[in-house]
Amino acid sequence: MSEGIGPLVKEVERIYNSERNQKTLRCWQGIADFRGKFRGYPTDRRELGGKIPFIADLMPPLWAKIFGYNVREYYTDPETFLEYYLKQQIYQFEELQDDTPVLKAVPIYMGTGFESGLYGAVTLYSDTTDPWVAREPVLKEPEDLARLEPADFYRTGQMPLVHEFYRTLTGLLPDDWQVIFPELGRGPFGVAVHLRGYDTLLMDLILNPKFAQDLLGFLVEDRIRWTKERAKFLGTNEALGNLNNDEVCCPMLSPALYEEMILPHEIKIAAFHGGAGYWHSCGNITELLPLIKRIPGLKMVQVSPQTDLSTACRVFAGASLELDVNPVRDILDTSEEGMAAKLQEYKDGLVQNGHTKAYIRAGSLAPLATADQDLAKIKTWIRVAREILG
Repeated sequence: MSEGIGPLVKEVERIYNSERNQKTLRCWQGIADFRGKFRGYPTDRRELGGKIPFIADLMPPLWAKIFGYNVREYYTDPETFLEYYLKQQIYQFEELQDDTPVLKAVPIYMGTGFESGLYGAVTLYSDTTDPWVAREPVLKEPEDLARLEPADFYRTGQMPLVHEFYRTLTGLLPDDWQVIFPELGRGPFGVAVHLRGYDTLLMDLILNPKFAQDLLGFLVEDRIRWTKERAKFLGTNEALGNLNNDEVCCPMLSPALYEEMILPHEIKIAAFHGGAGYWHSCGNITELLPLIKRIPGLKMVQVSPQTDLSTACRVFAGASLELDVNPVRDILDTSEEGMAAKLQEYKDGLVQNGHTKAYIRAGSLAPLATADQDLAKIKTWIRVAREILG
C-alpha cells in the first residue's frame, strides 16, 4: 500500500467502525446510486424517532479549493483521486457531520460524459471545474447513426482510464474494501442529447421520429450488452439499473412525447435489471410523475426544487423520495432564516402528506465565494438541518 494512502485507509476504517458512523448507517437501507457521491435509500423515519436524514454533497471543484488539488488530476490520476477521496470522507465525517455514512467503498466516476464518450463524444477536462462534454455533436446527420459502433468495454471512450483506475485502486486498498466499477447510469435520452445536441434531438422527436427511436433503441440494446460485459468482467452483476435523466423535464418535453418516445426505453432497461433503483432529474417532472411510476420496480425518485412535493408524495406513496434543495438559492446565497424556512417547508410537506421514506439532499455544492465563506454557509445549513429535521 502506498505510504501516503495507508494512514488514510486506517483512519477511514477507524471512522467506519465508530459508534457515530454505525448510527449514521442506520439511516440508510442500502446504496441507491454511487456516481462519485453517496445516495441511499432512506430508512423510514418512524424507525428513526421521526428524524429525516440529510446530506451535504460537495462537488470536486469545491473540495479542490478546500484541499488545494487539481480537478483534472483528480479525474485522471487514480492515486491522486484515491488520496483526496479518502481525505474528503474524513473531512465530511469530522467537520461537516451530516448524515453521509463513511463506507469502506470507493466509487470510480469519470464525469458527466462517461456514457456518451463510449460513442465518440469528447470529454473536456479543466484544472478547476468538473469535466464536461464538448458541444460538437457526434451525429451531425441522421445518416451518421449507421456508422455508430457499439461501445467496447475495454477500448472506447474513457474505458482504458476506467480499467487503470480499477487496477490501481484494487491494488492500493485492502481486500475487504469495495472498488465500485462504473455502471451506465445516464438514461438513453440523455446520452442521445450528448450525441445529437439537445435542440436537434427535440426536433427529431417530432420531425424524424423513426431516427430518434432507432437511436434510442440502439443505445438501450448496447447498454444491456455492455452491462452483461461488466458482469462478466467483475464476476458479479451488481449494477443498479439507474436512470439519470437531467435532460428529461418539462417544458422541454411534453408528457405525451415522454410517454411515446422515451418511457418505453426506460421500461426496457428497468425490466433487464429486474427493476430501476433510482430515477433522477434536476428539472421539473411534476407532470411526468404518473408516467415515471410505470417503470417497474422503481425504488426511489428525485424530487427537484422545481418539482411539486405534494404530487410526488401522492404518486410515489410507497417509494423513497430524494428531496433536493437548490444549492445556491437555499444555502450558499441565503440567510440562516432562509435556510430554516426551506427546510421547514420540506419537513412540513412530508409530514402533511404522510410520506415517511425520504431524505433531503443539498446536492451539487460548487464554489460560489471563497472556500471559507462557502464552508461557513454549508456548516450553518447542516446545523439548521440537524435542529429542524431531528
